[in-house]
Formats: sequence, C-alpha cells, structure tokens
Amino acid sequence: MGLFVLSLLLWAIPVADAQGQEPRYSTGGTCDFSGLPGVVCFGTGRRMPIQRLASYVAPVYWFSPDEPLLEQAEGDSIRIPEALPFETAPDRPVVYYQFDNFLVAEDQRETAYARDVADPGNSMIDLEVTGAFTLHFFAYFSSEVGLGAHQHDLEAAEFKVVVARSSGEWVRENTDAQCGEQTYVVLVTRVSAKAHGIIWFWNVIDTDEETRFPMHILVEEGKHGLATDKNGDGYFTPGYDVSRHINDAWGGRDWRGAVTTIPMCRTSSTSCGHCRRPSWGPTTGASTTSWRRRRFQVGPRSTRASRCRTCSTGWTRARWSSRWRSR
Repeated sequence: MGLFVLSLLLWAIPVADAQGQEPRYSTGGTCDFSGLPGVVCFGTGRRMPIQRLASYVAPVYWFSPDEPLLEQAEGDSIRIPEALPFETAPDRPVVYYQFDNFLVAEDQRETAYARDVADPGNSMIDLEVTGAFTLHFFAYFSSEVGLGAHQHDLEAAEFKVVVARSSGEWVRENTDAQCGEQTYVVLVTRVSAKAHGIIWFWNVIDTDEETRFPMHILVEEGKHGLATDKNGDGYFTPGYDVSRHINDAWGGRDWRGAVTTIPMCRTSSTSCGHCRRPSWGPTTGASTTSWRRRRFQVGPRSTRASRCRTCSTGWTRARWSSRWRSR
C-alpha cells in the first residue's frame, strides 16, 4: 500500500480563533477526549493493528424489516451483508474494509504502514507518523430488487479520518487537555455513503458537535443504497443528515419508490450494535411511509472474519464504550 500526501483541505478540523481564548473543547484538564466531535478512540499506544482500528471506526447498518434478503431475521440471526461469493461464508454478517491515502509529513522518514503478509489484519499503523487516512467499508449483497435489478450488489461508505496528538498544535490550541504521556486521538471528519456508486447521489456528512459515532448507515430496502444518519435516530432528514450537495443527495428510498424514514430502535442491550429483541418506536410518519429498522454492527473482515472488539490496554473507545463487548 503506497503512501500519499493529500491536501490538508480534505482533513480540516476546527481551530481556535485567537491566542488566549477559552479552549473550544474542554476536557476539564484531564486526558479524556470523549467530548471531541468525531472522536472514535484515543490512547497511548503508538502502533495499532488495522483490524482493530477499522473496528473502532466501523458503522452500524440499519435494514428495513421488509428487506428481501433479510428473510425476517432478527438480532443474531441476521446474515447480511454477505461474504463475497468466492469466500467461505461465516455464520454472521460480513463487512469488508480498505485503508487508503495515508497523509504523512513530507520530511517524515518513518513509514506509516507496516504490512503483515501472513496476517494482513495484523498490519500496523504508526499513529505517531500518520496524520490522516481514508477508510472504506464495503457491504456485499448477492442480489437486489427493483428497477435495474442485478446480481452482486456492492455498496460502499468512505470515512475521512485524522490523527491528533496530545502534544500537537491542534490539541494544545483547542482543548485544555493535560496528558502525562503522548496520547493519540482518532477522529472522523467526514462520512460519504456512496449511494449506488454514483457520485451525484452520495450522502455526505461533515462531522460537527451533533454527529454521533459509531455512524449509523441506513440501508435502502431492496436496492441497498446507503444513507448517513448523523445523530443515529433512525431517520434520514434532508439538510441535516447530509451537509454537502444537499439537493442531489439520494437519501434512502425503498424498492417500491417511496422515501424511507425510520423510527429509532430502542433497546437496553446493544452488544456490538445489535438490537436484541427490540421494542420498536412508532411505525407511521406524518407525511410519508416510515419503516421499522433492524440494526447491527460488525467488525470488518480482512483474511479472517472478525467481530467488534474491546479496546486494548491503554486505549479508550470514546463515549459509547459501554455498548461494546468482545465476541
């Protein structure tokens, strides 16, 4: 995997307006970065396996209960997204991932990425060297229904990710964090749900204070186009759940042609993002059809199937760590 130096404009995150100003984000003088917009994890470990890092960033996928491939499955019985047809199918959903476009300083001598040929999922990213990267997630469906239906449907979501350091200028100028040792903060700045692979239709959201992670991705019934759900409430709201090209953004539409809006799944148990035996909210909307959704989160897959994992020693999953457990 090559290293690429990208325009910093792609990775812009807010900075303080003036010297001596109150910090934009307060940590209470601690080393807790949970309150930063877009943060997915932070910790002291300089190097991290890509499989673990991808699991920290991984989205939650929501399906309509009328999704044909779902076959009325719920919770742990869900088997979509699927493994690619040339791979052995595990007994759980599968999402694939790909790291791309690493940003490093031009004068940096060390490598940001060290490949493990024997176990690619254990390849290491050096967070001291890495400034930013792109992480893609791919969901495969063996078929779809509706206009232009075809076999082998692959839907993608793209995450722009930056790595901040406690000793770095951005953290010093925008927070009051006090860390006893170098701490690395991984933040998502933009998510693009690439609905049907057509750039005009992409649902793109830039991270702000109201954006919640893990990002919730709404999966269109039958056609599987992906849409961002900024606050994880289960509804796609034009002008809120997308922040770029709002008039062109596809949103989510089921295969019968109706716009899909979805009430939130409410449950007290959300292990790995699954709704286990959920009790659903209202199923009717004020002006359009509303669909109840089923959701789950899967850890990404490289050469071996993997589910979500807990943080390693020295790392903290931001804000929603109690919703996860190892599997």
